Amino acid sequence: MKRLLLSVSMVVLLGTPVIAADMVDVATVHDWSGLYLGLNAGYGFGGDDAVGIDYDPGAAYTDVANLDVSGFFGGLQAGWNLQHGNWLFGVEGDLQFADIDDDFGETIYGPDHRASGSSDIDFFGTARLRGGWAIDRLLIYGTGGLAWANVDYDVRTVAANGDTANMSSDNIELGYAIGGGAEFAIDESWSVKAEYLYIGLGSEDVTGSFRNGAGALTGATATTVMTPSFHTVRIGVNWQF
Repeated sequence: MKRLLLSVSMVVLLGTPVIAADMVDVATVHDWSGLYLGLNAGYGFGGDDAVGIDYDPGAAYTDVANLDVSGFFGGLQAGWNLQHGNWLFGVEGDLQFADIDDDFGETIYGPDHRASGSSDIDFFGTARLRGGWAIDRLLIYGTGGLAWANVDYDVRTVAANGDTANMSSDNIELGYAIGGGAEFAIDESWSVKAEYLYIGLGSEDVTGSFRNGAGALTGATATTVMTPSFHTVRIGVNWQF
């Protein structure tokens, strides 16, 4: 009996380090540190560009129409993470190809003045810092940084006497991006994420000169204020290497 107890005790003592090592291996937390590359797709919405027109010389008109841009986008992102304990710090950049737009047909305002317009964002991107808290395979983070977008904007107005002015801009607008999201690691290399970003692009005056029916300049101008900011939600997949 004593020999049996001694044998069992030896097995338990010798086996304990092996069992403990296996338990440590199972409990190993995911390491988010390193470079990653991925793809994403999402939807832009909530643009609120209230079109008003200011004549010089002349009157100012508000609430002529609204350009509430919305639409789908997709692209790629790349970044780098550094994890310290549960804290994560990193940088990320992305490029999106988009069809985020809106337009309004001819609308009458003021004394027989008419206007039509459109706003179209066909690509945009961001360069952001990321900071978050990792719980093994789950990462919750906030993010913010620079944003830019190519905005093709056009408002055309026709005065009561038939003179026309085109207020148009087709430029890359600079601004900021801020938001947050959650990411889950499927294994040591692949993860999926869901993210919200607000793309703030500020405002810009867009002016057009009036021309008469013969195409000659009349000396009058019309100005509107472009405000092409919008919200985004997206899902994506990343490969860490």
